[in-house]
Amino acid sequence: MVDTTADKRYRKSHRLRKRREFLAIQGRGDKVHLKHLLAFIKRSDLAHRVGFTVSRKVGNAVERNRIKRLLRESWRLHRDTWPSGFEVVLVAKRSASALTFATACEHVLTLSKRLGRIR
Repeated sequence: MVDTTADKRYRKSHRLRKRREFLAIQGRGDKVHLKHLLAFIKRSDLAHRVGFTVSRKVGNAVERNRIKRLLRESWRLHRDTWPSGFEVVLVAKRSASALTFATACEHVLTLSKRLGRIR
């Protein structure tokens, strides 16, 4: 039997998967600027969901995928600190090529604190 309180998987229900979902949040959501990220936040009746965007301005495919992996893992480990009821799109800025796992975790935790203040 799986203990759901310790379930840290990044399931499809936690992801933004369609372009229209990303655009809806980016168009109508609030913005939060962080050093390496721009976060678009929208209230939702659903549990928290997140999507990641890294454009070609940031780097080549290897660099973009590395950044997405860092962000996904840091979110996966700290998602229980996020209040529910938000959909978030994290957009990497050009400076994100200098992103490390520690700074990615800091950004995720900072964003969770700011989400708590939005309520």
